[in-house]
Amino acid sequence: MVAAKQTMRVHWARLNLITAIDLKRPKQLNTKALLIRHENGTHMTIAELGSLGEFIASFGVLITLIYFAMQMRQNTKAIQLNTAHLVTEELQEMFSLLASDQGLCEIFIKASQQEDLMGTDRVRYNTLLSNIIRVYENAFLQNRQNVIIESHWDGIMRMMIDISSMPAFSGYWADRKHWFCEEFQQHMNTDIIPVPAKQGVSIPGNYMK
Repeated sequence: MVAAKQTMRVHWARLNLITAIDLKRPKQLNTKALLIRHENGTHMTIAELGSLGEFIASFGVLITLIYFAMQMRQNTKAIQLNTAHLVTEELQEMFSLLASDQGLCEIFIKASQQEDLMGTDRVRYNTLLSNIIRVYENAFLQNRQNVIIESHWDGIMRMMIDISSMPAFSGYWADRKHWFCEEFQQHMNTDIIPVPAKQGVSIPGNYMK
């Protein structure tokens, strides 16, 4: 009986010692408790799930950016088409005025044949030309902002090259170029006025050939 009591005391002492040691150990995260079982029997930790979530979120952001890029491209194209339409309407208005006014039409013909216009002829020609060039300047600035279709801009440039080939144009430009912005003046002096009219094509107003 005494021996049994001593044995029990030894067991209790060992148990108390193990418990005390266990309490002093830092508790560690049981990663096995954080495992999630898939249907195929594999496991994924919380960290791996977090990485998967980040990947899915990144993919969603990429899709959103692609969508916004497509929308911006469509909007840019719509703006370019609208700008081209407005410039065309303004030019049509100027040339419709020229075609409907016989006196102005006769002045335009003179400007295509002689350098100097006098009196009311010069006033009316300069006024018409100022309106046309102001529309062209606007198209030039829109092109610098990439809001006009390049092919449309090329056609407007060719029109301006032909108009600048008229003999009376040089006198107008010398007198009135200061009405336009410096950047546009440089463009006219570099890219338009020095360029000869297309071979075999009559300059505007000179249809006597």
